[in-house]
Amino acid sequence: MTESAKRCDVAANSLTRKPSFGLLLVLLAVLSMSVYAVTLGAPLVWDDHELVSQVNQSTHSWLSVWTRPFWSAGALSPAAYYRPLTLLSFRLDVSLYGDNPAGFHLTNILLHTTNAVLLASLARRCGAGVIAATVASFAFALSPRLTESVAWVSGRTDLLALFWVLCALLLWRVPRVGPVLGALACACGMLSKEVALAGAVALIVFELRSDAPRRLLAWRLSPLFAFGVIVLLVRGVELSNIPSPCDGLGFGARLITAFEALGNYAFMLVDPWQPNLQIGWLGSPRYAFVALGGLVLLTFGVAALKFWPKLNPAQAAFVALGAAALALVLHLVPLPVGVVAADRFLYLPIAALALTVSTCF
Repeated sequence: MTESAKRCDVAANSLTRKPSFGLLLVLLAVLSMSVYAVTLGAPLVWDDHELVSQVNQSTHSWLSVWTRPFWSAGALSPAAYYRPLTLLSFRLDVSLYGDNPAGFHLTNILLHTTNAVLLASLARRCGAGVIAATVASFAFALSPRLTESVAWVSGRTDLLALFWVLCALLLWRVPRVGPVLGALACACGMLSKEVALAGAVALIVFELRSDAPRRLLAWRLSPLFAFGVIVLLVRGVELSNIPSPCDGLGFGARLITAFEALGNYAFMLVDPWQPNLQIGWLGSPRYAFVALGGLVLLTFGVAALKFWPKLNPAQAAFVALGAAALALVLHLVPLPVGVVAADRFLYLPIAALALTVSTCF
């Protein structure tokens, strides 16, 4: 073979060679940060002022975030939440950046970019190809519906919740200490935002669908339940004097709202280019979306009956992750908000959808 023919052969091989996954992750990180870099010049808005001022007060020490609710007395939101790790992240931002909004936005950008990289890594570990994992992660990182969670400083709750859930899913299969590390990460997620409970559901489904001996099931899941009980006890003690929020909806109205919210979220997925902070109003149902929600639930039920037995443990866990995260924001559990749906509530479900799709194709 001549020298020129060898060069042509090398060039042809380089064109057909699969791209480096590490290089694609770098590109993903650069693109994600570049897209959201514009938010570095944005100010604090709405709830941001309340949250930042809480941790900026000299009377609040680093340890005080563990002994108080997410919202202080007199805050605009009546929500009785316990999210000490989110408050701790704001406290760290204040120590680093003072009251400069750019620092808070930078933390959000870094968290979102990290989540996109972790999502791609998890998809690859669970069998997705390089291209499928990368495309799914790019779609997640650049989805317009996730802008609220990233660009709004107060949206950090969702960023941190997903970060810890992805860590839990990645750590779970580490030999010997995986269940302990995964359960600890899940607990950290629930101490960032309650929706991280969906991560625990995903891990339980994974274990139930795995080939591990049944006699080991209780042993592997025991750290998850132990940390869950600890989180619930601490949360209960710290919020014992705060009334639980309730939107006043009866069972029938709540069920209609759940269908309406589900219909809205389905429509938001197929129309991602019009992000909206507040969608619909409680007590004023739009029956077209109620009907759409019913159709979506019926379709999901039929698809589950047909495809659920064929899913491997990781795929089943991802489906459970998305379903549980979505169920928690359908107003079946009272939410202290006046709107039916909001973009930020899709942050974790879209990540679960990206994981599911990437590992199925």
